[in-house]
Amino acid sequence: MARSQPFLSEPEGLAWSGFLRSHALITRQLDADLRAAGGLTLSEFEILLHLAGAGGERRMAQIAHDLVLTGGGVTRIVARLEKEGLIERRSCPKDGRGIFAVLTPRGRAKQLAAQKVHLEGVRRFFLSHASDGEIRLLGRLFGRALSAMTADGAASEGPCALVSRESARPGRNHPG
Repeated sequence: MARSQPFLSEPEGLAWSGFLRSHALITRQLDADLRAAGGLTLSEFEILLHLAGAGGERRMAQIAHDLVLTGGGVTRIVARLEKEGLIERRSCPKDGRGIFAVLTPRGRAKQLAAQKVHLEGVRRFFLSHASDGEIRLLGRLFGRALSAMTADGAASEGPCALVSRESARPGRNHPG
């Protein structure tokens, strides 16, 4: 619903600022909880979860796309995870430019251990404050916003192609 008013109405402003502040505070708390419980940052956990949901491996550029991170950001996080033995990097056999992040057994175990902390936090800090109907409504609202923002992102073709239409985005594919 587009409006040409120069300012947000009071309900619009409350909704927008509430969304922004809630997101910032919830992600900060999830990050702190994950660090305390197992030494992972929220971004590290999301990459491990993303890989688990994608069958254990994913092209680095696809991780950046799906998790809405920069390529450099993914590279730095993957380097830390690789140093800890939680993932490995492999070249695409059909396209030397494509690099895959591959979840190791140790990485899968770390992801599964952290998943309980993450799910408890998501439920405590966010989901517990909404009814089932409100959660479904938020899912539809955010789904429409995401669809509008990502409508032009088409999947590439080929053996090592990016697959953008079937994202392994955390929250969609993890059990919970």
